[in-house]
Amino acid sequence: MKTALKDMTLEELTEFFVSIGEKPYRARQVFRWLMNGAASWDEMTDLSLDLRKRLDAAAAIDCLRIADMAVSGIDGTRKYLFETADGLYIEAVLMEYYYGYSVCISSQAGCRMGCRFCASGRHGLARNLTPGEIADQYIICERDVRAGFGKTHITHLKHRDDEGRPRIGHIVVMGVGEPFDNYDNVMAFLKNVTDPQGRNLGRRQITVSTCGLMEGMRRFMDDLPQANLSLSLHAPNDEVRRRIMPAASACGIDELIGFAREYSRTTGRRFSFEYALFSGVNDSGACADELAGRLAGQGFHVNLIPANPVPGLGFEAPPPARVAAFAERLIVRGIRTTTRRELGSDIAAACGQLRSERILGGGP
Repeated sequence: MKTALKDMTLEELTEFFVSIGEKPYRARQVFRWLMNGAASWDEMTDLSLDLRKRLDAAAAIDCLRIADMAVSGIDGTRKYLFETADGLYIEAVLMEYYYGYSVCISSQAGCRMGCRFCASGRHGLARNLTPGEIADQYIICERDVRAGFGKTHITHLKHRDDEGRPRIGHIVVMGVGEPFDNYDNVMAFLKNVTDPQGRNLGRRQITVSTCGLMEGMRRFMDDLPQANLSLSLHAPNDEVRRRIMPAASACGIDELIGFAREYSRTTGRRFSFEYALFSGVNDSGACADELAGRLAGQGFHVNLIPANPVPGLGFEAPPPARVAAFAERLIVRGIRTTTRRELGSDIAAACGQLRSERILGGGP
């Protein structure tokens, strides 16, 4: 099997090139090409032809291949089903906002957190993704962006490359898997994508979402304080949360809110809670009032997510009026609240749905 160079940090890549008799600066050249989306060795024109041939024989550029794709006819959202070299499936979603492109990427092939409403963990955890497999979701999606995909809803494109072509400006690690259950590989990817020698993506353009693994959150606060951390809360109290999120039994809501206060004090960053609304489960006025009582006066942000229903799991989205009423009750209590725009509703854009369809139904 060929060596996956995208799995390496710049330091590790330097050791690799020295081991094959090349100068250390070759690592910086290749690292920059890889992180900026080169799809072939021939694109790396500052390398000798002999070195390109040697790399082609020994090393792989991409860790993933596109197995399937769905494009929303409503809003242009593009959902990718990627296949790993060992035949596993993962997903990424490329979204358009008025300011440009954002990509939601996966950190694991499957998930072991067991959230009752989520398609990601229906088939358990196959394995962690490598840094290169995480990076390729972003890199391959950005190739499509550079090739001119989309731009339907963009009115102010903020991020371009040196040649003026559009780039993906924001990364959200919120796809299949729990990022902090694969902490070291996720952090290696984030180190590579923010490295000035590589993609040089600003750390504030990165958001990592977790179901609340305390050890990972504390490490992240120390390792990458400039990035954004978002906690999937999804309930106003421990009883409801543990019923829909079994992993919540390890850490209560009061402890999570206490950490959120510490995080804001330590990093100077506003802490965000994700709250998916499920009809008849956590969307009542009483739930809104209880949530507001816990969070009021602390500067937190709540991002409401009308649930993207997954067939067979028994969770449905509330009607729009109920979502609006829930948001209003939070806002009246002084909670900064936004409601996520529903994207890709016609292409099963919820995490894990396309992957689950492929696992259950087979396919090419």
